[in-house]
Amino acid sequence: MRTLHEALQLTSRTEDVEFRRAFDSGSVRDWCDLVKDVVAMANSGGGILLVGLEDDGTPSVRGTDKSPSLVAATIDEKVHQHTGTHLSGVRVAKEHKGGRPVTAIEVEPGPYPIVFTRPGTSTTENQIQESSFAAGTVYFRHGAVSEPGSVEDMRRAFEREIQRRVEGWLENLRRIVEAPPGSMMSVNMPNAVAAAGEPGVAVRLVADPNAPAVPRWSPDETHPYRMKDVTSILNSKLAGKVELNGFDLLCVRRLHETDRNPTFYFKSRLGAPQYSEAFVEWLLEQHSRHPTFFADARAKFTKPRAPAPEKPVKEEQGSLSD
Repeated sequence: MRTLHEALQLTSRTEDVEFRRAFDSGSVRDWCDLVKDVVAMANSGGGILLVGLEDDGTPSVRGTDKSPSLVAATIDEKVHQHTGTHLSGVRVAKEHKGGRPVTAIEVEPGPYPIVFTRPGTSTTENQIQESSFAAGTVYFRHGAVSEPGSVEDMRRAFEREIQRRVEGWLENLRRIVEAPPGSMMSVNMPNAVAAAGEPGVAVRLVADPNAPAVPRWSPDETHPYRMKDVTSILNSKLAGKVELNGFDLLCVRRLHETDRNPTFYFKSRLGAPQYSEAFVEWLLEQHSRHPTFFADARAKFTKPRAPAPEKPVKEEQGSLSD
């Protein structure tokens, strides 16, 4: 699989690199085509999809101006809607080529071929229904296009997974053989919490209740951000669109009760609150759908509340005694 730098230097599409002139997050057809290419790349050993480049690799005039929703969580959600499978190995990066913005979607190879369980259909302006893929199909990359796979594609996919596992076993054996005399080997249980910085399987929190369960990870890995970090990341990604502070995010948290969502929020008994990458991506997605999202939350949260009506005072009945 090529590096992102190598992909940006190409002048034509390849089996593992796809160019897309532009992307409109409001277009069903664009989403279906994107999901098809992402799944095909995962089935074919991984690849990179570059949004904002012409077929010859030159920057597009349209670019990614209409692709604010291209974040890993949204792509994973769209893939899951049509396959029932989550893609943990998807990364989205903002790059530039020739002074124009380019969105890079890096797709890691999947362990087994992903099958579409729902069709990807859209309707044209002339009310003609078009299909990007059908239910029950398995797509692979054939040269520079994504097409339904063959028996040979399936065989190569399983051979890649077998080879990956064999290489993992051999690497572990190599470590044992090369260990200094007197070394002690230890095996950690799957439910052990990994220490911060310790190598392990990468996980990403999602809000889907049907996502496969994993052992509990260290909160420093699953929720790595403090509130000031979240604010800084948002201001960096939304530069020129909106300037946020801690109070803006407090309004969102209170209004939408995000602190009740363990996917977004974690707080130890003695520590400060921590927030996940999923929370940052959710905030960016809300802003992409509703550019006034943060302003609306502040306005609703700070709106003066009407005073509660005074309860009438009941006069006590009785008689005074001398």
